[in-house]
Amino acid sequence: MRAEAKYYINPTDGTIKDDLNAVRQRAKCTELYQGTVNIGDIMNERARELYWEEWRNVELKRVSLCLARSGKPDEWGNVYNLDNFDKQSGTDAIGGSYWYQRIVHYSLYNKGIIHVNATGLSDIKYTMDKRICTGRFQMWRLPPTLKAS
Repeated sequence: MRAEAKYYINPTDGTIKDDLNAVRQRAKCTELYQGTVNIGDIMNERARELYWEEWRNVELKRVSLCLARSGKPDEWGNVYNLDNFDKQSGTDAIGGSYWYQRIVHYSLYNKGIIHVNATGLSDIKYTMDKRICTGRFQMWRLPPTLKAS
């Protein structure tokens, strides 16, 4: 969490990697981060560290909102906007939330027909609309009377 908070304050902070490396060293990893890390590195490390402990869907929605609020870029250079990041639709690779971008980059969704050597259905096409990944952000927004100043 500290590495993520540092990222939102200053993405080029050289101490972000030290926070990630402390976790990796505790886990006896020999490959440590060198140089500048990005939000993708932080999220990948959180996924490994908290694999059975966190709900990834909720985590990626939270980070989508944080990136939109901070205006900081993700690992692909996308910058999100509070006005529209959770209101888009479609299955193209452009736009959507950080949640959507992670799904498109790291899964079989929206990649066209995938041939599986199996009996029965062998040509599968997984699709996911941006609305599926971004809906329900209202739970993260503060009511007007509680907005931070």
